[in-house]
This record gives sequence, C-alpha cells and structure tokens, in this order.
Amino acid sequence: MTETLVMMLDEMPAVMRQDELLNELFKSVDIALAKRDIKIEVVFNERFVDHATDSGLKYLEIRLGIITDQTKSLDHRRSLIKARLKGKGKINLSKVDDICESWINGQVDTSISGSTINVKFVSVGGIPEGVSDLEKTLLDIIPSHLKINWQYTFMTWDMFESYNWPFDEFETQNLSWDELEVLVS
Repeated sequence: MTETLVMMLDEMPAVMRQDELLNELFKSVDIALAKRDIKIEVVFNERFVDHATDSGLKYLEIRLGIITDQTKSLDHRRSLIKARLKGKGKINLSKVDDICESWINGQVDTSISGSTINVKFVSVGGIPEGVSDLEKTLLDIIPSHLKINWQYTFMTWDMFESYNWPFDEFETQNLSWDELEVLVS
C-alpha cells in the first residue's frame, strides 16, 4: 500500500474502508496518481540541462539556435548548451573561463594579450573531444576583432624522461604513440 492510498483510505469512514468496490477504486486512483507523479518528475527534470534527456536537450538546442547533432553524446550536447547559456551578456575573460569549463575536460588557463585570447587546456593532454564545437561557441560570442589562440598540452621528451620508467615497466603500459603523446599528468 502506498502512502497516497493510505491517506485516501484514512479519510473514509471505517465502514466504507471495508467495501471491496471502493478499495479497488482507490487502488486504481492510486496507480493513476503514481503515473502522473512520474510524468511530472520527468517534465520537471527536462528543465535542467544536467538531467534533461534527448527530448529536453532538443528543446533547449532549438531555443538557443544550436543545430542538434544526434551523433554527439548527451554529455557533449549538455556541454554545448551550458556554454551557450553562459555566453549571454557582456563578454570578459572570466566568462570565457566559465564557458570553457562547462565543457567536458574544459579546465583551462586563459589570458589575453593584445587582441588574442589564449586558451590553454590543462585538464587533459592532447586535443579535447568536441573542441571544434567549443570554438564555434566562443567565436559566436566574442567580439569579431578578437581571435583565439588554442594551446594544447602534449608529452615532451623531457617530461617522458622525468617519469624514470625502466624500459620493461614502460613496455607493460602497452601505450601507442598517440596515447603516450597525451599522457601528461
């Protein structure tokens, strides 16, 4: 018995609580109310980017003028939506930070020199997934006279030597050159 059903039955006189027909009626009402509550929760969660499903993300993408790409993961699409939402209003360096950090693996160091915004990814080695979408988002919101200088981190030979791995231990890692190149942490 659910809490709703118990509450409905408690409101009835004791004699009526024993009526089978009323009990069955209250059970069906209870089931309908439970289904309604689930639907309300789903609709409520669609309003929040972090909880939205595909249909909620489509709605947000349409409202923000983002072309939906079904090949992208839900997390990637959420990142794009968050970045677009953060891009509203006056643009400054902290806003660029916020937009980049809303991205998957978007922890960055930003600086500005002259008319160039320098964006250095520090959370991952190599080129992060979806950086082209991040670039499009930033280019949509920054003034047109500014350009973006993207900086990525790759393993240098000095960094590799600082690991002091014996060759046998290195071989056990089974890393390809591409995997080694982005191993910077």
